[in-house]
Amino acid sequence: MNDVIKIIFCGDTALKTYVNNINPFSNMKKVFNDYDIIFMNLESVIAENIDVNTKLVKDVCLCEKPDKLQYIASLGHEKTIKIVNIANNHILDYGISAAEETAMNLKAFGINCIGIKNNNNIIVTVKDITICFLAFYNRYKIFEKNSDYVVDENEVIENIKNYRSKVDFIVVSAHWGTEHVLFANPTQQKLARCFVDYGADLVIGHHPHCIQGHEIYKNKNIYYSLGNFNFWGFDRPTMKMNQKGIAVSVSISTEIICKVLPIHINDLYVPDIERSMDTINKLNEISLYLIPKISIIGFFRRAAKIHLQGAFARRFGLVKRDKTGVFYFLAWLFAKPFNWGCYIALLLNLIGKDYSKLNEWE
Repeated sequence: MNDVIKIIFCGDTALKTYVNNINPFSNMKKVFNDYDIIFMNLESVIAENIDVNTKLVKDVCLCEKPDKLQYIASLGHEKTIKIVNIANNHILDYGISAAEETAMNLKAFGINCIGIKNNNNIIVTVKDITICFLAFYNRYKIFEKNSDYVVDENEVIENIKNYRSKVDFIVVSAHWGTEHVLFANPTQQKLARCFVDYGADLVIGHHPHCIQGHEIYKNKNIYYSLGNFNFWGFDRPTMKMNQKGIAVSVSISTEIICKVLPIHINDLYVPDIERSMDTINKLNEISLYLIPKISIIGFFRRAAKIHLQGAFARRFGLVKRDKTGVFYFLAWLFAKPFNWGCYIALLLNLIGKDYSKLNEWE
């Protein structure tokens, strides 16, 4: 294999801009022209007419009209392959029918999708190099109804074992982690390293809406979260770090070579290449925390404050809209094991060093 395939991986994308009819990728179009494959995490249902009766009871449900897919379809050159991961916490916001319509609309625009039962992987061959792309979301089976519609980590492992001898490279797209926390959690690291042990060549993560660390495990690259690419929610000072993300530029021939592209999202939700080294420096800083292995206590002491602040506000907001949600709020508050890890961590931070400050973007 002498030819080189170029792939760019981008983070959370909602196809939403502050002003309607703005191309969210207008500042990046020239960058995309250099790539054979463009991969994004599409964080929205794409449907024309949704049934509001199927809407999940949650603080944020995302849906955009199919015509916005033209923005993805127009990227790259005429032979560029576009792939999106739709295994995430928004694909079932309006039920299975809307999720299936999303897959159909993507196909109509020539965009491949992976992460759901009928589209759990895609294998592409470019320049005589064959790559298998896999995707999953590891929380649906616990927290969401219709969980069996979305691919989980066990299916990813089975696919890795099945395709390892049949393709040149395997890439896993992982939707995981704790929102707005700059540090990966122990479950992420355990899964990522497990995928590599079974034969994955590259693991790319997303969901937290901020960057997390990068590590090389057994000579394979793991990026725990790329952060946002085209997203919103920067109105609070603590969320300014959500305007900073990374894209990963990958060159594949006989091996995989990765380069990080720092991304800044402006107030119109339009991404561009960041001109400073701020994001790269922050990525390098938080990556040190991954080696040799994530500490469970260390993670909770970093994550507890911002996780509980955000999750409490969202769930309390649901209660204010619907008083019948009080029972579910109390069950979440006292019965979720993750929260008890946070409560203990808050106590440790109170009586010792406050690790929560490490999650701030200075």
